[in-house]
Parts: sequence; structure tokens; C-alpha cells
Amino acid sequence: MSTRLLASFAAAVSLFGAAAGARADSGPAPADPARAAGGFLARELARNGHVFAAPGTDTADVGVTIDAVLGLAATHTAPAEAGAATAAVWSGLADYLGPGLAPTELYAGPLAKSALLAQVVGEDPHHVAGRDLLAQLRSLKRPNGRYADRSAYGDASNTFTQALALLTLDRAGEPAPTAAVRFLERQQCTDGGFRLFVDAPDCVTNPDATAIAALALSAREPAAAGRALDRLEATMASDGGIAGGIGAETPNSNTTGLAASAFAAGGRDAANERAAGFLRSLQFGCGAPESLRGAIAYDRVSYAALLAAGPSAQVSDQERRATTQAAFGLAGASPLTVTLAGATEVTDQCAGGGTSTSSSTSSTSTGTTSTTSASAPTTTQTVTVTETAPATAKTTETVTATVSTAVTITFGSGATGGTADPGTEGEAPDSSASTSGTAVAAPATPPPNSTGRVAYLLAGGLVLAGAAAAARILTRGRTH
Repeated sequence: MSTRLLASFAAAVSLFGAAAGARADSGPAPADPARAAGGFLARELARNGHVFAAPGTDTADVGVTIDAVLGLAATHTAPAEAGAATAAVWSGLADYLGPGLAPTELYAGPLAKSALLAQVVGEDPHHVAGRDLLAQLRSLKRPNGRYADRSAYGDASNTFTQALALLTLDRAGEPAPTAAVRFLERQQCTDGGFRLFVDAPDCVTNPDATAIAALALSAREPAAAGRALDRLEATMASDGGIAGGIGAETPNSNTTGLAASAFAAGGRDAANERAAGFLRSLQFGCGAPESLRGAIAYDRVSYAALLAAGPSAQVSDQERRATTQAAFGLAGASPLTVTLAGATEVTDQCAGGGTSTSSSTSSTSTGTTSTTSASAPTTTQTVTVTETAPATAKTTETVTATVSTAVTITFGSGATGGTADPGTEGEAPDSSASTSGTAVAAPATPPPNSTGRVAYLLAGGLVLAGAAAAARILTRGRTH
């Protein structure tokens, strides 16, 4: 056997080992996995000017930035950076909630997520950037109880949106009307899971929507929430991972992170620990390049790809989205109660070498190599996460080819993620789908009597929509 063939064989064996879940390949585990994830998010926010950009653009991705701040709160990490990122979110809030060129536009998902952020960082959601976010959210409730977008370009709200609205209002001490709760309950399928798209003729369970619905109903309707948690547990792989919806059929950290949060809120300690073990198995340890330490890979394939890239590995949007939702699972935290109160600044979780053993509960992975999409990375040294399975956030995002301003949403997978698969919040006509998230384009309306401007905006909108679609293709695998 030639030397070159031997080297190729060794590389293939190394990749297979990483895909099978041997987290130790990236070195000793951080002393505190949750705070290490928070440290990664804080570094990335600071490196990117306190606000993340939509993939392949320089447009602020407010939704994912909010997810990152929520992740910092979940891990009680970096309050100063959380404050700076929150200030950046508020400065761009108007376009996030409804494009400035279209003042009548208002989106339910972004309103709910922004109001949640205000509560988490200790601000009054009734007084944010000159807005009463909760009053505006309530104004979007339809007679049937649905919180829907007010938009000339179509309603992108979904089950994720509804659950996030209920969760946010309950946390604020302003419970949603019974009709709104019943509307969410009607999205539950016979198997206990929840569908993502409320207008779909068939009830097809989406794991991200199921997790966020379980969180929203945990206090109000424990029986419905319990059936949702049963469904999530039933879908867990042997290693604790949970797959997302369409386009995210292999276990991933976005969906699993959101589910772990739901398990924690529902008192399912054993399921929560299994899910957390899966997340820890995808965390880059103290032997990884410094920029990656503490980050959570989207899935086994992307983890292996970054390991194969070695020192040339580059942090991408996929790791940022995955870590925002995984942070909740690692910390056993819930958006119902998480707060920045008591958070402390980042400390080196690798000082002293961290721990020497992996927290993964299994050395095997269900569907990691045999069910990987055709675009799975190889052993080359030029692999990037955007070439691997889908990311986020946790989020199924809907891309609309209308004149628009790009807006992405995730929570947790979500939402979306993530972005992205069905973990989306359906925040705006904007892939956690997710929870877990959503990459929907928020439409903008040009002023009247401006034919040239209309043509210009239309062209720009189509370009943005194309970029968003391309980003979704490259990061497919999550709602949110």
C-alpha cells in the first residue's frame, strides 16, 4: 500500500471516528461546557461588532443576534457583551419588526422575540425604543386567537410564532387569551407532536415546533405539553440527538438544544441529560483552534469537517446559530425563566486543561454517516460549515421573492434556530423553522410615483431573496 494511500486511509478513519461521536478528538472538554459555549458567543459577538450578519451579506441578522444574547443569559455569561449586543438590536429594531419603507408592516414573531429579550436583560417590554412591544403584539391577535403578521406580502406566522407569543406574554405576567392558547393546542397532531405550518392540510409533526409548544404550554396545559415531550423523547437517537424537520433529518444541535430546554422545563431530567450529552459530544474542546473552543457544531458531519480542517478551520454562521440554541440545552435553562441577573464575565474554561473525558453518552451515532446528504464534506482541508448539513437555528425559514429587506429569525431553531429548518418563529415573511428560527425576507414598500426606485428596489429585493435562498441551501438541515 503506497504512502499516499495510507495517508488517505488514516484521514478517512479519523473522520469516521469524529463522526461517530468521539468528542475527545478536539481535546479535553471545557471545565464548564455551558459557560464555554457562552464564551464562544461573546467572542463572536464582539468580533462582529456586537451584531451578527445574515450569511453572505453585511445585513444585520437581528433575530440570530437576539438568540445569542439569550444564549449568554442561559449560560450566565458576559453581561457587558450582552448589553452591547442588545443596544445594537434596539438600534435596528424598527426594520426588524417591520421595514421602515413600509410603516404598516408589523410581524408577530419578531415582536414576541424582542419582548422576550427585553425581559431577559431586565428591561421593560412596554418601553423599548419608543415602542410598547407587548401592546403591539396583542394588536396582532386575530379573532381565532392566532398571532399573525400584518403584512401586504403574506402572513409568515406559524406554530413557532404562536408559542413564542404565548411564552413571552406569560413571562410578562400578561397571559394570552384562552383563544390564543386553544389555537396553539389545535396544532398538536395525533402523535403528540406539533406541526409547524398552521394552514397545512395534513398534521405533520415538526420537532422544533413541538419543543417550543411544549415550553409555551408547560404551565397552562401540562397534559398537552406532556404528550409533546413524550413525542420528543420517542424520536431521540441512541446518542441523545434529535433530528429536525424536512431538510434536517439527522440529529443536530439546534433541534436537540431546544428539546433539551423543553425537557428541563418539563422536569424530564433523564431526557434532558441524554440531550445534553449529545450536545457536549459536539462541543469543540481545549485542543481545538482557539476561535472554535466552546462552540457547538451543527451535527456529526460538520464537527468532523472542522476537525479535518485543522488550524485552517473557520468559524461560520452555522456554528454561531447552533451554539445559540445548544447553550440552553447545555445549561438546562428555559426561556421562561432565564435572566442576565447574576451573569459574570467570560473566564477561560480551558485553564488547567479542562477535563480529560468526553461527556458523550454513546460512541455511536444514529444516521450520521449513512444518511448524510450528498453535500456532506470530505476529508479535504478546505471544508467549511456552510458546505455541510443545515444549520439552524433552529429554523425553518421561508424565503419570499418580494421587494424586501433581509430579516432572519431563529430561537433557538430554532429558530431557526435557526436559521435552517422548521425551528422558526415565523417571525416575518422572512428556517428554525425553530425552534427553534426563520429566514424570511421582510418586504419593503417604495414611495409612490417613483418608477425608477420601484425598479431599483425590485432588483435589489430579488438579489436579496436569491442570496437568502442560496444561504438556506448551503445551511439546510434545521426550522430555526
